[in-house]
Parts: sequence; C-alpha cells; structure tokens
Amino acid sequence: MLGSSSRGRRLPMLLILLAIVVAMAVVAIGVAFSGGGMAVAAPGTDATIEATPFSVASSKIGEEYAVCPGQQRALGGGVVQSGGFAGEVAASGPLAETKDAANTVSGDIAKRWYAAEVNGSANQQSYKVFAICSANSDATIEATPFTVEGSATGKLEDSKTGQEYAVCPPNKRALGGGVVQSGPPDALYVRASGPLAETKDAANTVSGDIAKRWYAAVTNLSKEPRNLKVFAICSANSDATIEAAAVALANGQDREEYAVCPPNKRALGGGVVQSGPPDNLYVRASGPLAETKDAANTVSGDIAKRWYAWVVNFPYGGPMVNLKVFAICSSAPPGPGPAPGPGPTPPPKVISTVPTANAKGVSPTANITATFSKDMVDSSINPTTFKLFKKGTKAKLQAAVSYSAATDKATLDPTNSLQSGATYRALVTTGAKDLAGNPLDQKHKWFFTVS
Repeated sequence: MLGSSSRGRRLPMLLILLAIVVAMAVVAIGVAFSGGGMAVAAPGTDATIEATPFSVASSKIGEEYAVCPGQQRALGGGVVQSGGFAGEVAASGPLAETKDAANTVSGDIAKRWYAAEVNGSANQQSYKVFAICSANSDATIEATPFTVEGSATGKLEDSKTGQEYAVCPPNKRALGGGVVQSGPPDALYVRASGPLAETKDAANTVSGDIAKRWYAAVTNLSKEPRNLKVFAICSANSDATIEAAAVALANGQDREEYAVCPPNKRALGGGVVQSGPPDNLYVRASGPLAETKDAANTVSGDIAKRWYAWVVNFPYGGPMVNLKVFAICSSAPPGPGPAPGPGPTPPPKVISTVPTANAKGVSPTANITATFSKDMVDSSINPTTFKLFKKGTKAKLQAAVSYSAATDKATLDPTNSLQSGATYRALVTTGAKDLAGNPLDQKHKWFFTVS
C-alpha cells in the first residue's frame, strides 16, 4: 500500500543522512587536529622544569635525581651550582623507571634525570639537578654502551678518556641526552656531553640544525675500567632545533656561557661539545635555566629559556680549546592571543664570583669577576660600582673594569699585581643596574687571599 511503502523508504533515507553527518564530523575533527582549524601544541612544547636541590660536602661526590611527575617523561636535564663554585660533573643523564644506567635501554621512556657532581673545594657547595618534563611528547631513549679503560697509576697524566655517540633513528631528532655510569661515579669526569647535527662535529653544528645524535666524552682516573652509557632522547614529532654559542677557551681559563632560545621558544635539552679532541676540557656545570639565569631562582614549573655551561681548560700548558654550548629549542605552545604584558621585574643579583668568597692561594695576577643574574646596563658596570680594596684600607686599587653582555659578567683587571699573602675585599655596589633600571638587590662584597 502507498502509505506503508512511503514509510519503508523514509527510514533508509534517514540512515543515509545520519551517516553523511557523522562522516562530515569525523572529517572536521581530523582537519582540526591536523592543524587545519584548531591549533594543537607540537609534542614537547608543554615542557617545564623539575628541580631538586642537593648539597655536596668538601672533597666529596654528591648524587641526586630530578623526577618527572605522573605520566610525564624527561626530554632533557642537567646540573648547575647554586652559588660561586661548581666543581666537576661526574655524570648527568636520563634514566628509566629502573633508576640505573645498566637497566636503561633503547626504547625506554626517561622518567628522571640523574646527576653526580664532584666538589673539590674546601667548603660545602649547593647544586640543583634539573629534569625538563613533558606530558605530550613521544620521545624515547636511544642508548649506546661504552667502556673507558683504567690507568696504571690512577693519576691524571695517565688517565684514559672514552668517547661515544647515541644516534637517533632516521625519522627522529634528539631533544636531549647525557652520559651515566654503571656503578658509583667515583673518579669519573665529564669532558663533554651535547647534541650534534648529521655532521657529527661541533664546528659544523650551527643554530637552526636538527640534532641527530648525542656525543659524550668521559675521563676515568681510576685503575679499573668503567662501563658507561651515552643516551639520546629522540622524538619523531618535535620541531626542536639547535641554538649554538661559540666559546674560545684559553689554557687555564674558566668560562661560563649561555645558549639562549629565541623569545617564542623554550629549551628541551642542551649541552657542551668541543671542536677536536676533548683532552683539555672539563665540564663544571651544564643545565637549563629559566629567565632568571641562575640556578637558585630556577624552580619546578619554570620554563627553560637557555642552556648554561661552565667549562675549564685544564691542565695547564695545553692548547686553546674551541667549543660550543648548545640549547635545543622548541616552539612555545599556541595560545588564544598575545600574552599579558610583563609585570614588575626582580632586581639583579651577583650569582657567582671568581675568586670565590674566602678563596686562598689566588694568583697575584688574577682578574676578579662577578656574574649577574640578569642583563645589565653596560655603562653602570664601571670602576665606581666594581671595586677592589686591600683588607683594612679604604683606598680602592687602580683597575680596569669591563662588562660582557654575552655572559653577564663584569671583570676587574688590577693595574698592578696583587701582594702575595695579602687579603683583599671585592665590592659590587647597588649602582650596577639591569636593563629595566633596577639596581642590584644589595651591595655584594667578598674576600680572598693571594698566594
């Protein structure tokens, strides 16, 4: 009958229309999440810092972890001093849930960052180990084991250095990496640890490159061979690229340097690598820092904006070392509109000095340096704001004062050699100002004694 036949045809038509609507919705969702409509953050662009402070007694080695919360995974990390003296890095690298290098293998998810720091100073020193953690990254570990032979005497001149790479698969790029030993970190010193492009060397790895591998060099001062692993943390979906800062390090020179991410990016990892053999290079500290630029003020939840490294060219009598500090930087996550304008900025601080406070045996020809937590007004760093006195006197010594905007470091170069056995007082006054016009938080003074 006509009425019955009409109802029978209407039901299939409704089903067809419903199927079309569902199909269109699926296509729309696919387009939105593929970037055609809705902005979706690339993997790793949510990364923030987890920080764990620790202290190391004089002439001891300290170990500590920074652990990513919940389901987050580590993309990079490092260790930086909170104060004037760094020591030497014995190990710094990612570990899986197992917590040790021997059981962390390729394909694992990095859940924490391990660091071991040697404190060769006469005083207890403070450090922070940092992990850069993400909830939306696909990054996993690539691990390469290697062995560094022991020396017959256990002395520096007879020590052995091993070098190795961890290489990301062809469709992946490195976001971070490091090197960790199996067993205790005793008698190990990191000479270099950092990302490299396809070229495999630091000289040809430049800003804008994609990191494809992680390089590490470690010296073993013990008589026994030591087993280690170099780790690369590799992602198939990240947009992260390298920022590079070149450093020329004269023999016997200590140097602090930053590789800074562009304003719209954040650091996921980083490191420091030499051009040529690693024989004269030691890494005192290498790790991420927030906008504040110092470890003391970089805390959990911060966004890493730069990579800091402190390196030394030692032993004395060797050649100049050319090296690069690298930051691996990723785009910031998309947002609904421009960020709100900046609020009041904190005052700058002196975060490290050379010589350190109460140092003894300082060379009579040494320069005195002070590193600030923020970019400073060049003209505010001068002989009236950075001064040197012989203890017990009020007359400042004649000296040339300079400021490096690249490192935020002021240098005082005395006109005459310092007196052997004498104690001196260095002073930075509140006349030193940052680029926002804020004066130094307080005058900073310290003493040291000449050998």
